[in-house]
Order: sequence, then structure tokens, then C-alpha cells
Amino acid sequence: MNGGVALVTIARRNETTIDYIMRANGKTTALIYPDEELVVYPLEFRVEIDLDKELVTVFDEELYFKEYKIIGANLPPEMRAPISTTIQEKVAWFGDRPLNFTDANYMNCSKWIRTGKIGLFIRKGDSEKADGDESAFGVKVSKADMEELFTILRTGAKVSLVK
Repeated sequence: MNGGVALVTIARRNETTIDYIMRANGKTTALIYPDEELVVYPLEFRVEIDLDKELVTVFDEELYFKEYKIIGANLPPEMRAPISTTIQEKVAWFGDRPLNFTDANYMNCSKWIRTGKIGLFIRKGDSEKADGDESAFGVKVSKADMEELFTILRTGAKVSLVK
């Protein structure tokens, strides 16, 4: 890498995510060294959420990529499939504050994905305080699955709630 290039710029230019670059390259900080070689790959995934099958399925364009088990769901009563939207924001939270990828707590914080449809989130579902709240809207997956989805999905990726 040339000096002065930030991970966010590399991710944007290569249609990938900061999380993917960090994980693929074994990085625990955002620090990039001069002449460091990074593995970078464009991520063009889309997501289908099927509540009946209890699956979040990821496709690379039209090709099947991977499925993730839904372990819980709480959507607004008026939300009915089919719905098409996009990922609007990927949120990282530690305690009572949002984080960005340069924070020392980033690798261990809670993460969720917000779509353009109010109440349609993808989040970690377990017994932790904020994420274990059964009244919180969203489709819930395991912690490991949430980390992986957060790594491979980009803001702007298509999300469909299917029948």
C-alpha cells in the first residue's frame, strides 16, 4: 500500500468492507504500514430473509453463497413479505456508545445491520443485555453468524424479505 491511504478508502475503491480487509489480513488495528500488501476482494452480495424457513440466505449476484439460521425474529406487525430494501447502515456499539473500526473495542462490540425498512434489522440474538431484548425489532442470528454477515455485507447491498 502507498502511504496515506486509509482502510475506508481502500474498501470504498474496491467495493469491499473494512471488516473484510481487517479479517482477511489478520489485522486488529486500522494501521497500514508502507508497502504492506493487503488481500482485497469485491463483495457484491445480496440477502434474502425467509421467516418461514428461518433462514438468512446470502447470494453472490444470483449464485448461492451461504445460509444462516434465524434464531429469533420480532418484526413490526404491519411488515409483510415481499419487501425489497437495502442495507442503510452497519452499526457497531460498545456499552452505551457507537464505535468505529479504529476503536480498541471494535472487534468485541455488538453489531447490527439496519435496512431502509423501519424495524427490519439483522442483529445478534442471545442473552446479552441490549441484543437479548426480545422486544427489539429484527431478525436474530448467532453471534458468529452476525460477525460474518457484518464482515461480508456492504452498505447498499440488497435485502429482501421473501414469502
